[in-house]
Amino acid sequence: LLLHETMVGPSGDDLAGQYKQTDNVIVEIDAKKVVDLLTEKVKSDNFKFILDTYWLATAGINPAKFILERKGQVVCVHLKDLKIVGNNPQYAEVGCGNIEWDEVLPACEKAGVKYALVEQDECDVNPFDALTTSYNYLTTKGFN
Repeated sequence: LLLHETMVGPSGDDLAGQYKQTDNVIVEIDAKKVVDLLTEKVKSDNFKFILDTYWLATAGINPAKFILERKGQVVCVHLKDLKIVGNNPQYAEVGCGNIEWDEVLPACEKAGVKYALVEQDECDVNPFDALTTSYNYLTTKGFN
């Protein structure tokens, strides 16, 4: 893996930084997803993941399971819901789509995630209304 050799070094333990996964979560090199290669190759405690629930779900990856498998490696999760309209994935307010938040939110806590951010790239309504909907949903799950 070129990234491993040029950025990390042969030992895999000297990289400091964070990796924000987006739609590239589905990109594969040698039949492995990039995020899996990074998890496997980078051994530094200074390297953390910033994950996005929407893109994980779009790639067919269970966000809760993925977060738990990287316990201690995920510093931040972008909370973004996924709805299917026709056969097309679309952004949705948190709690208004198909992501299992009753699994994802406890997984974040168990995995030691420090930050959770609501993100919605595109909205069918006023962005502030979308944010309010997400906020109201999250408060029913214990956020305040």
